[in-house]
Amino acid sequence: MARMPGTTHLQKKFMWSNFFLLLFAVTSAFLVILFFMQGAAASEKDPVQPLQKTVEEILAILNADEEEEWLTTREKISVVIRQRFDFQEQSRLVLAREWPKRSAEEKEQFIALFSKLQEHVYLNRLKSYSGEQVQFTRHSIKNGKATVFSVIVKDMAETPIVYRLKKKQQKWLVYDVIIDGVSLVKNYRKQFSVIIRKEHYAGLIRQMEEKIAKISAEDTR
Repeated sequence: MARMPGTTHLQKKFMWSNFFLLLFAVTSAFLVILFFMQGAAASEKDPVQPLQKTVEEILAILNADEEEEWLTTREKISVVIRQRFDFQEQSRLVLAREWPKRSAEEKEQFIALFSKLQEHVYLNRLKSYSGEQVQFTRHSIKNGKATVFSVIVKDMAETPIVYRLKKKQQKWLVYDVIIDGVSLVKNYRKQFSVIIRKEHYAGLIRQMEEKIAKISAEDTR
């Protein structure tokens, strides 16, 4: 019977090279799969769960900080709100046809002012919190946007709250809130368009700055 020739040093080197190439390929494939699995895990597929978590965080702050100064509690809640609300998208929708006319610097200024104004609105509503419960009832998703329906329950009375969200960088962010059938975005758009028509864009910025200064002064009393 013919004997197979022995493995030469060159053949062994070639075999080990193939082995390491195969090992590298398998390891790389595993890391790629792991990367995409982690990315998928970080993506918020359901808009209700992250929104509910945000509400729970805010209520936890309100319940835990009953003895604290309102300014301290407000700052904690502001941090949570900024993580869930898309003030840039809100600003764009509120200014409507005026938005493209503004420079990059003007847009940044408006977003900063509007987000601060919005925070004051939300926080002033929360300031009178007295044990209300929030229940999420249903939601719908279409073309990267979601509508989440909820009610605030107190003493058997229900106030409907509807959140409109848009997915941005794999995260659901709120860009409009409808309270008792009234859209905050539409409401601001209507008010701001009247001011711009009468006092131009500069007049709107001046009024926003005055309003924020007044609310801030009242909060520090």
